[in-house]
Amino acid sequence: MLLFANGYYHNAVSGDVIRFFRNGDEDWMEWKGRGWQKLGTWLVIQHQEKTFLEFKYNYAREERYLFIMLASQSDEIMAFRLEDSGNRRWDFRKSE
Repeated sequence: MLLFANGYYHNAVSGDVIRFFRNGDEDWMEWKGRGWQKLGTWLVIQHQEKTFLEFKYNYAREERYLFIMLASQSDEIMAFRLEDSGNRRWDFRKSE
C-alpha cells in the first residue's frame, strides 16, 4: 500500500499546503490556505471502485474528498488530486 510521506504537499494554483504527520498513534494532516487552516485526522476509505480521503478537523468538522493518486515513488505518494462534492479539485505535489 502506498503512503503519504511525512512532509509537505503544495498546490501550485491556489498556494494551499497540506502537511501529513503522525501525532501519537494517529495520522494527522494540516491544510492551510490564504487566511485559513484546518488541522485534524485523516483516513483513506475504499468504497466500491472509488477511493476517498476523509478529513476530520477543527473540533468535529468532517469532509470527504475523492482521492486520485497522480504519481508515486518507492511506496510514497508524490502527487495526488482531491475533488469535493462541488466538483472543485486540487492537485498537490510533494515538496522536496
